[in-house]
Amino acid sequence: MNPTTRLNIAELAGTDLSARTRARALRADVVARAPVTLDFSGVECVSDSFHDELFGVLVAERGLEWFRANVVLEGLDVAIRQDLLAAVRARLEQQNAVRPSRPAVECHAQ
Repeated sequence: MNPTTRLNIAELAGTDLSARTRARALRADVVARAPVTLDFSGVECVSDSFHDELFGVLVAERGLEWFRANVVLEGLDVAIRQDLLAAVRARLEQQNAVRPSRPAVECHAQ
């Protein structure tokens, strides 16, 4: 993997993330700058729709292997991590592409 670009989500998008439009813009930034480390330190709240638009769509469009190879998640609290994983899993289940024996996304604790 090439050197990763670190993106501080709280600085780029705020501490309360809920708008699909903001998630779309961030998704485009992730794709353009990959590989990236997304640092969620300081983020307090993330809506299900934000998770779906950023992570669910990203995995659906690029594939799970691309995501694992190009995106590192850091600084997630437990609740945000669980919601993120649920959003990705739901999106993958829609495509019948999830393998229950392996987590869809790996999140690194801070």
